[in-house]
Amino acid sequence: MSTITIELPDEVVPSAVSPEEFAREPRLAAAIHWYSRGQISQGKGAQIAGMDRRSFILASGPCWRGRHPGERSGTQDGSRE
Repeated sequence: MSTITIELPDEVVPSAVSPEEFAREPRLAAAIHWYSRGQISQGKGAQIAGMDRRSFILASGPCWRGRHPGERSGTQDGSRE
């Protein structure tokens, strides 16, 4: 497993939140970003985010459900009106 370390000033980390809890949000954000760009699958996104695939799909928001990553919203052919 790869490890990525991000150094942050102590004052930006909420004291009421554990480091593990604080790390979940950036992991999810990165997974959604990479999935939206088509760089990873939903399954890999879920693995990165530390959740099951269904939870990842729900957490990624309604804008990605039912569409392929990188596909634009708009008309059926993908164009915008």
